[in-house]
Amino acid sequence: MARKGGFTLIELLVVIAIIAILAALLMPALERARFSAREQVCTGGLHQWGFAVTFYADENYEKLPRHDWIWSSGRNTTDIANGLPPAIHPYLDSKTLWYCPLGTIPENLGSLTDQQFYNSLKWPGWPEFSTIAHGWWVPRVFDTHLGAGAIKFPGPFPESSSVPTPDGEWWPTALTDPLCGRKPIMTDKCLYQTSYPQSPIPQECLSGTHKLGDMVQSVNLLYADSRVDNHGFSEMIVRYAGNMYNVY
Repeated sequence: MARKGGFTLIELLVVIAIIAILAALLMPALERARFSAREQVCTGGLHQWGFAVTFYADENYEKLPRHDWIWSSGRNTTDIANGLPPAIHPYLDSKTLWYCPLGTIPENLGSLTDQQFYNSLKWPGWPEFSTIAHGWWVPRVFDTHLGAGAIKFPGPFPESSSVPTPDGEWWPTALTDPLCGRKPIMTDKCLYQTSYPQSPIPQECLSGTHKLGDMVQSVNLLYADSRVDNHGFSEMIVRYAGNMYNVY
């Protein structure tokens, strides 16, 4: 007797099972491709930051943006003076450049007035400083009311860092600084609590934007000449410590 057209239930279940297996095999590759594409967008954003910093320095005696402030902060590279955003903003094309495309970008950012935007960066309850989604490595001073006792950061141990730093050097403060060729002025945010070991870095404890799943995979580094490098997790080490370890 001839078989009628169509699939049996068992054949349909087999096809569905094969599709599910293929999807499970392809999903990690698709996630990795999506991560790599957004990582390249981040690289392009940091190049724009590099141009902005150069234009700023050209109009400010070759000095890189820093801005000091009166009171204390967490002394992390993500902590900046409230005066820095409005100072650098005229040289940036978009407010979204303050955020990494691999992280969370607030909604309606483009509709905010500048003052509303600056207020959104401020650390709640601390009117003197803001926190950003990047590490800003240009050394600056806080607690300026202490005069000679004010602290400059980020920098080497014991003048600035609470733990020994790899090379014992500061970071650049001007385009003419010889350090510009080998030390970044900006990175993606990458921090973790000092209650964990300094080495090896516990990957699952890193707070950063370049995450694939729950793990930080990489960090981009911007130099004063607008060059951008990328460090994978295996290259990352603690470079400085405020109240958290700062990593690239």
